[in-house]
Amino acid sequence: MNKNINPIRLISLGAIVILLVGSLCSLFFEDSAIAVSYFPNPTIFIPIVNITTLLFSVVLFILPKLELLKYFIIIPQIITTTMTGHETLGVFLFLILIFMINFEEFFSINKKKILIGLSIVIFLILLPSVIPYGIVRFCMALAETIFFLIIFYSGFIFFNQKFNTLLPIINAKLYFANEIQLPAVGESVNLQKIGLSNREALFLKLYVKENLSYGQIAQKTNTSLSIVKRDMSNCLTIFGCKNSATLKVILSNFILK
Repeated sequence: MNKNINPIRLISLGAIVILLVGSLCSLFFEDSAIAVSYFPNPTIFIPIVNITTLLFSVVLFILPKLELLKYFIIIPQIITTTMTGHETLGVFLFLILIFMINFEEFFSINKKKILIGLSIVIFLILLPSVIPYGIVRFCMALAETIFFLIIFYSGFIFFNQKFNTLLPIINAKLYFANEIQLPAVGESVNLQKIGLSNREALFLKLYVKENLSYGQIAQKTNTSLSIVKRDMSNCLTIFGCKNSATLKVILSNFILK
């Protein structure tokens, strides 16, 4: 039964609930705290932001494949909550944003690092907007941000250390064809024995180990992009894997030969 639950729909449902309450409160009740906010025309723009993100949440619930919408929901809310006296919620939403970026499949590792670094810098620039509510609250918001980032990074390291040897094998069972048998983590995988041609094996090594894009692989091997795409598609078919990002994550734990 749990397999039928779409996590995007579940998250968007939670967002609908809190944003519906937030929209109604911003429309019909006056929040005295926003009077000192740096936020421009808060009595006008906050309801607009809440209602707009509420509508995005409804669309995402109906069409969960539009995953990118979640960023159009969470980023405006990070800004408004932080600037209007709800900085603890803003810090929490910021941490969720970092979590989302880190585990996003369609971002490369380098792109994730850039986006996370940029998000941290922008949020730290945003934090002084808490100062009108008191220097103590600003200091606490800054301390909370640093604390949660340390906790997140520590958890990420712990996760990698504890599950690094188990996850590739588990993921292989979940995402690869049944006939694909992988050795222990850190050992060699003979790609030709699995069924890849020499060229497909080369492309896959460049993609997994050197983190090259399809375009970079084509340029480095003096091959057309269409051939690289076709061969990588064939690699996915042989492994029985649905997307190249998952294939890369799993195979990066082995020595490819």
